[in-house]
Amino acid sequence: MLLGEEGRRKMENKTKTNDQLFSDYYNLIANTHTLKSRYEAQRLLDKFKTFLGQFPPTIELAIQFLTQFSDRKLNTRARYCYVIGAFFNWYSGEKLPLKIKVPKILPQYVPAEDIDRLIEGIKAKKSHKKSIDRDVLLIETARMTGLRRGELANLKVGDLHLEADDPVLIVRQGKDAKDRAVSLNSYIRQQLKLTASIQSGLFTDPCLPTF
Repeated sequence: MLLGEEGRRKMENKTKTNDQLFSDYYNLIANTHTLKSRYEAQRLLDKFKTFLGQFPPTIELAIQFLTQFSDRKLNTRARYCYVIGAFFNWYSGEKLPLKIKVPKILPQYVPAEDIDRLIEGIKAKKSHKKSIDRDVLLIETARMTGLRRGELANLKVGDLHLEADDPVLIVRQGKDAKDRAVSLNSYIRQQLKLTASIQSGLFTDPCLPTF
């Protein structure tokens, strides 16, 4: 009673074999993680389980395991620490005495002249001429809104709200899986409005995403 449900679970964890323990944890993250993050976490935890053998998980063994990856990139090491740390938080409530601070890196700046050269190169294409207007509009939309490549690829005509007093486009499942509204200036609004009125989608090439 005094331990509470979480305390009892952590005590029960100590009595399980590693096969049972990791299986239970994999079932847990199957319901809380995306497919990609679950796959990456399970792949690392499988290695940790093999490293442990029949020994129960301990912070000391976790540190020994993580030191094997000291030659990996900083982001990779930070991710590995996070995965192992999350496992121990569930397993025993213990915290890894390791903190890897990843510096924030600003997006690479692209000079306006380089963007202009890219647009001119697209306009000068001798093949796929039907896609020139579409490709230029993609570059202009990215330039005017700051959307990421994946966000551009996921845009649909229904996400364009061009008739409002403050015209916006809606970005679905952007950074941190959140939706957001992005304001549009008059130039890109007119370009998008013209294209949207001509066809139901900006992308007609079956090899490209649908806008």
